[in-house]
Amino acid sequence: MVTVGALVVLLSGLPSISAASGPDSTPSFRWSQDEETLYLNIEVQCDEKSIDIATDVDFFGFSCVGADGVKKTLSFTPREDIVPNAVNCERKAGTFESCSIKKRHRHFFDRLWATDEGGLLASKAQVDWKAMKTEDASDDSDIYSTRHIKTLTATKLKKLRAKSKPIILDVSFPWCTKCNNARLQLEQAAKKLHKKAHFAFIDAREERQIGRDFDADCTHVCEFHVRAAGENNFTTIKVSDEGTSIGLIGKLKKYIRPLITKVKSRKAVSKLNLKCKIVIVTDYRDSDDEYDKIKAVARANRELCFAAIPPSENPGNAHVFAVTGAKKKSLRMHPYPDLLPLEEKNILIWSKRLLLPAYTSFTVDLKDTLVEANVPCAR
Repeated sequence: MVTVGALVVLLSGLPSISAASGPDSTPSFRWSQDEETLYLNIEVQCDEKSIDIATDVDFFGFSCVGADGVKKTLSFTPREDIVPNAVNCERKAGTFESCSIKKRHRHFFDRLWATDEGGLLASKAQVDWKAMKTEDASDDSDIYSTRHIKTLTATKLKKLRAKSKPIILDVSFPWCTKCNNARLQLEQAAKKLHKKAHFAFIDAREERQIGRDFDADCTHVCEFHVRAAGENNFTTIKVSDEGTSIGLIGKLKKYIRPLITKVKSRKAVSKLNLKCKIVIVTDYRDSDDEYDKIKAVARANRELCFAAIPPSENPGNAHVFAVTGAKKKSLRMHPYPDLLPLEEKNILIWSKRLLLPAYTSFTVDLKDTLVEANVPCAR
């Protein structure tokens, strides 16, 4: 539903109108903008009962029958997404209709429309510089200087996802500068980790559907998306714009490794202990329901390492156990308690208990951990 002056128009779908409908039926118009809104002054005096407006996140359409009895139609794909239910048109003094269109993201467009085949819109449009509340809004879409971060289209991303190698993806707007330092961190990470993972950038303005799929926005909350080895879906990680590349590299290493590392022997587990203080080990197979539960835990807590071994290599009776210790000689096995159901929350609490040292300074954070893990303590 869109309000047009005092007229309410029910939208049952987009009208079959386009800018290519011809110069005679496309009215001239002037446009301007501020950071939040686009403004159109369409030079046509309409019969109010004939006004029809249709909008979508990437479409604006206006049509009416003019005073001369000829149907006038103006429609285009805005340069960037708009808010469909926040479009308002009303009659202004003189012979034109005035429309306001709210932008989805607070940003000055570098132009009004995304495409203009044949140049029809350009021949009918004029910029209302007196009303325009911005200067030139052009920007540079080449935001990464390293060759290790590739700019991808939707088609190229689809091909990349077909490969098993991990992917680290930045889906953002090139004009957004709020996370520039996080981008510099990603450049340094790409130089360090490019042999272990694909690094890619998607321009959320040009690849609009991908931008929506990943909820691209321009805020101070900086995010990258990681697909671990052997996985289909991406995990979103938050990155501090005030952080360091060393911190980001350490975080990415945890996210690009497989959720569960499949090893052939018990001895191979000890190598994982050199990277992680604790390794959760199972002899369940991919086809087991319990395996999926452990995989869900691994997805939720990348601080822990997870491994799968053949049943013949299991040193005990427990299907799930933890191995702790940084050296092979000090490795200890902790069977998962039979009294606890094999659920995500229980495994996380159990792992927290294993990580607690025998003696430590008592703090509020430690108290919260002890309460959650149901661990008695002496202060």
